[in-house]
Amino acid sequence: PIYAESVADRSARVVSMFLKAADIGHAGKPLEITRRMTIRIHMEFFAQGEEERELGLPISPLCDRNEVNVAGSQVGFLHHLVIPLYKAVHFFVTSDEFLNDCLNRLEANLSHWQSSNPCVCTDDIPDKRSSCDSTVASRGVFPQEQIVKLINGFE
Repeated sequence: PIYAESVADRSARVVSMFLKAADIGHAGKPLEITRRMTIRIHMEFFAQGEEERELGLPISPLCDRNEVNVAGSQVGFLHHLVIPLYKAVHFFVTSDEFLNDCLNRLEANLSHWQSSNPCVCTDDIPDKRSSCDSTVASRGVFPQEQIVKLINGFE
């Protein structure tokens, strides 16, 4: 039980929660940033799925371009992971700014992904390996300049 933990252990748990919140924080950003990050993340997922397929391995969840509904995956991600985590963070950061700037944005983004016209669908996700030269793609990484272009919206 949490009450049996030492102060150091509780502190480590809170720090871990905040780090995870930072890691997935793109979901609470304005929709254009969320859209770009969703594309990048799914490019990585789909590239992994393609490599798994080529190696004859089972394709990991969310990594099969032919099966994934991007908007549906974002709804599940927000509903089951991001929003509950950020509500827990709000327990520690009780400011109105956090509520207005983050939690309300998460709810708005969730509504967007649930809409009949979400900003990204599977066809919007480029094939990572055709986006890079073959030597870089074979290593599974993006050239730095391409990452900057994707983040800044210069696809």
